[in-house]
Amino acid sequence: MVAALLVVLAVPISGTDADVGPPALTVESATEEPASTTPVRLRFGDDERLVETRAATVGSLLIEQGIVVQPGDTVDPASTTAIRQDMVINLRLVRDVIVHEEEPILYRSELRYDYTIPLGQKVVLQAGAIGTSRRTYEVRTVNDNEESRTLIGEETVAPINQIVLVGLNTESPLAPPGEGQCRSNMAVWATYYTAVSAGGTVTRTGTGVFRGIVATDPSVIPLGTRMYVPGYGYGVAADTGGGVIGAHIDLAYGANDVYDWGARHVEICVLD
Repeated sequence: MVAALLVVLAVPISGTDADVGPPALTVESATEEPASTTPVRLRFGDDERLVETRAATVGSLLIEQGIVVQPGDTVDPASTTAIRQDMVINLRLVRDVIVHEEEPILYRSELRYDYTIPLGQKVVLQAGAIGTSRRTYEVRTVNDNEESRTLIGEETVAPINQIVLVGLNTESPLAPPGEGQCRSNMAVWATYYTAVSAGGTVTRTGTGVFRGIVATDPSVIPLGTRMYVPGYGYGVAADTGGGVIGAHIDLAYGANDVYDWGARHVEICVLD
């Protein structure tokens, strides 16, 4: 039994064998260079794009190129088709989108002539505002080219016309309004102001500060209202003021005007 045991264990040992060791295993590197690319043509109608791809199928190629296929699109050959060199892939990508378009509508400037305003002076009764024409379309594109357009909505915001009073009043005083010319009469508290006392030379409506301009509370006397103030003359509501509240008017005087007004209650004639 000893002899048999020796036969089993008798393996030749040499210095050379110890240095060499067991046979080496061959392992493929995980960073091995990928396969070479394949040239493929993507055709979008009349447009063609040459791409180099490592994708195995048409579907993988589309994902690689960031092309999302939606219902209604056409891909030829099918997405499961294997990629081969110089193959042509025809794509028809259909998209329905909502498009809003706006166009400006310019306002007009209306001139009105008024003998209650000094000659050459202009009073902006109403500031102008640009309007808009807004249209909504459903647009169908095929391969990013517009194929059809359907109007599905339209909205128009009308412009606000600018209204400007042009003064025609000369130095001569005008007669008070006659019977039946007043739309209404109103009892008010009337004070006066100048550009210096108001701290500015431009009124709320953009005019200068001169006789004939009246500051009002627009909720009581709207801007643009013409009036006659006994002892002062004709005027137009073209300014506002922080202290002008309710049935209170503030009568403007220019730098060269004679300040012939003292604060008092007065009944005015509202012309329009």
